Amino acid sequence: MKNKIIVLFVFAVLITSVSFNIILANYQSNIESELQEKDKLINRIKNNQTKYGDSIKKYAKTIEKYVDDCNFEYGGKSISSTDLITFVNRKLEENDELKLELDNCSDSLKIKNDILAEAKKHYGINYIIEKTANGYTISKPYPTKLDSALVLFPHYKDKIKLSEDGKNWVITKTPKK
Repeated sequence: MKNKIIVLFVFAVLITSVSFNIILANYQSNIESELQEKDKLINRIKNNQTKYGDSIKKYAKTIEKYVDDCNFEYGGKSISSTDLITFVNRKLEENDELKLELDNCSDSLKIKNDILAEAKKHYGINYIIEKTANGYTISKPYPTKLDSALVLFPHYKDKIKLSEDGKNWVITKTPKK
């Protein structure tokens, strides 16, 4: 009887061992399949990255070649595209500064033109402006009220005063001694 129990025990251990081996073999097979799928996926991603990476590198080299082939020149010297961009940006900044200066000059010119218009209106001052090789010549076609006033002013400056209504100049005579 002891032999039967030992045989049964060995048989049970054998069946259990075979069952575990079958289960483990199946589990190992599943793991190997999953690893193979993951390896295939990793290789496919690597190939795509390599493929796209090579394409990107190829396009980048093509673009660089075209940019380098442009042969930008300034002042008879060849300059790089980076130097060209820096140069253009600097010129644009200078252009903005000149526009601001021009706006300021335009405002100043308008004010001076308004003052000149008032002088023409009140004092009859007219000018003839002619362009010459060296610039402009400004002349008056005839004497004006202002010319007369400027000639008399040094002699009468101590005797001239503004009238009480503020519209006229009055010369006061001093009695002779």
